[in-house]
Amino acid sequence: MALTAPPPRARRGPRAPSRRAFRHAGQLPEQPQGVEILAAVAQARARAGREQGWDARLESSLLAVHGYLWRRGRGEKWAGAQGSVRYGCSIAQLVFGLAPIMGWRGIPDRHDTAGRMRFVKRHRKSVQRWLAWLELAELVHHTPQQDEEGFWWRTIIELRPTPPLEKDMLKAARRRRLGWCEAEERRRARGRHRDLTLILRRAQLTRSQRRARAVQRRRQLCEHQARAQVRELAARSLADAIKPHLTHPFGTSTTSRNSSKETNNQSRWSRGAAGARIALPPFATEAHTDNISTETAGGDDAEDIRWAIYHQVHGLWVSRSTEAWQPHVGALVDRVGRLDDWPEEHRCPRWRLIEAWALAAHGPAMAAAGAGRLALWREDHAHHGPRLDRALARYGRYAQTRPPNWPAVPVAAFARFVTDCVSGLDGPEHGMAYDVQRFNQLTRQMSAYAHITHPDNATRAKSRARRRDAARALAEQVN
Repeated sequence: MALTAPPPRARRGPRAPSRRAFRHAGQLPEQPQGVEILAAVAQARARAGREQGWDARLESSLLAVHGYLWRRGRGEKWAGAQGSVRYGCSIAQLVFGLAPIMGWRGIPDRHDTAGRMRFVKRHRKSVQRWLAWLELAELVHHTPQQDEEGFWWRTIIELRPTPPLEKDMLKAARRRRLGWCEAEERRRARGRHRDLTLILRRAQLTRSQRRARAVQRRRQLCEHQARAQVRELAARSLADAIKPHLTHPFGTSTTSRNSSKETNNQSRWSRGAAGARIALPPFATEAHTDNISTETAGGDDAEDIRWAIYHQVHGLWVSRSTEAWQPHVGALVDRVGRLDDWPEEHRCPRWRLIEAWALAAHGPAMAAAGAGRLALWREDHAHHGPRLDRALARYGRYAQTRPPNWPAVPVAAFARFVTDCVSGLDGPEHGMAYDVQRFNQLTRQMSAYAHITHPDNATRAKSRARRRDAARALAEQVN
């Protein structure tokens, strides 16, 4: 049986279906003892047809590698406090993990990429040979995986319990373990420079090291659990932010006025509907320029203004037949549908976004009659206009964390938002500023999720905490 791993280039190994294919934790069995490992290695050498039944160099290396692999299995943070019997790592990680145990010299700095590659190339054959011997001894199973280009980028390690052993082999292994010191003295007398006892001693952690690793392990698990909870909360908030609202956030309208319900409002307009490109009539163009700000009037006056505009637009809509409104409705639906392909480098006029909101909130016929006036805020408003600009810019910056199947262009995303997340209104329940705030909340959730999932989030948090502590200490000194 060949004891080289991975297999030759001519033989194609198993492909990795995904980079997290091994991420299912398995319960760790009872770890084999040192005597059982020696007996299993002796059985493996007998199966391989080796003349000598024992090999001190191979035995000490396999004892150290086996202990290190079990230590990695118990330390997998993604599997929880108990660890996992199956995990993935690269040959480079195994080389640098075993380097201080084996006493390899010339370990390069982590910033020296070329030196680290040479170091891995120098020692990877030894690590692959040890993994092959452990698999032949039925102590560890390893599966190299390659990417699309044939590069062995990951090795799946699966720890196994103690294999069935013969009683005579166990007795021979105990006798060899008891005579280890005398065998080492004879090796030194023959001029062997490799200290096998020191390798075994370095492979075992001292009591203080085990205590320090346990404290660090509990701390890392607590931090990992906290980060997982924050990610879950951020993902849940992001999912809730795109749900359509059902009621007004401040309850129903203060007045009990009833208005005739628009029959065409229940049927959702088609985004790809075809229509003739006809210029907007004067009453529709004025709807985007003569908007009224609710902050200029009191509560009752603002309510009266909203209902007055609504009844005016509704009366204009019912004054014409459906056939008369059809060209204007087709042109409006066509303009809003083209927002899906809006180029990112061009600025979108504000009235196009107001038109999309009016179409989603009040239906195509009311939007063609001038329902954009119900947005009730001017383009140059000191509060809502800049908020929409900031939300669009924020969506473009964190487009990688957008909801699934959403466009990456901010204008198209806002059109998608008002189409899917703005329900039809039977009256002037709220203006466009309410939905702009909801879209702004969605982009803030995207920003928070992008910062939480950033690889350097922990480092950035620590640096921010240090700056806050320094500022607080400086303020105390000044006071």
